[in-house]
Amino acid sequence: MNKPQRIIQIVMATLIVIAAVVCHYYGVPDWIILLVAGFMLANLLLQAFWMNNSVIRAIVLMIVSTLFSLFLIWYLFKVPLVMVFFGAIFLFVIMVVNVILMKNSTATSKARIAQWAAENGWELLECEHRFDTGPFGGIHWRAQMYFEFVICDQQQKRHTGWAHFDHSLFGGGRYEVKWVESPEHLSNEK
Repeated sequence: MNKPQRIIQIVMATLIVIAAVVCHYYGVPDWIILLVAGFMLANLLLQAFWMNNSVIRAIVLMIVSTLFSLFLIWYLFKVPLVMVFFGAIFLFVIMVVNVILMKNSTATSKARIAQWAAENGWELLECEHRFDTGPFGGIHWRAQMYFEFVICDQQQKRHTGWAHFDHSLFGGGRYEVKWVESPEHLSNEK
């Protein structure tokens, strides 16, 4: 996670806490505030742990923190257990859908990199999903994916590059490639 991403995470966490205090002041029921704030803070924790490539630990952390938030809502505010149960199911479904979408986007991106390499007559040797922005810099948004790859050209030379995919609603899966070392005989065309 680069410095701008850390700053954004800190600002978002601070805004969540401020929004919870303001909502409490204006009479929004505390169980709603805790449910939303707990889910959003769990999501920030997920992103922070996900940056370290420990996906299993991140998912477990998110599930445990969500269940703990639901327990606090039930215990402190005496919300009916049935509502807490349905809330837990709803949040779990959202997490599962998010994981499925992430896996599909990763598989699609890797397939497109392999296809791009084959179209240019190269062999794709390695392709790893990265949580850093690499040579692209800037801020890593949720719908954007970065991959570091290694190809072997026709002269059996290895070249390392990065691919950036935009899987946002308006991105349409378009991508951009940057080489780590600027080989003159390789093109960036896609």
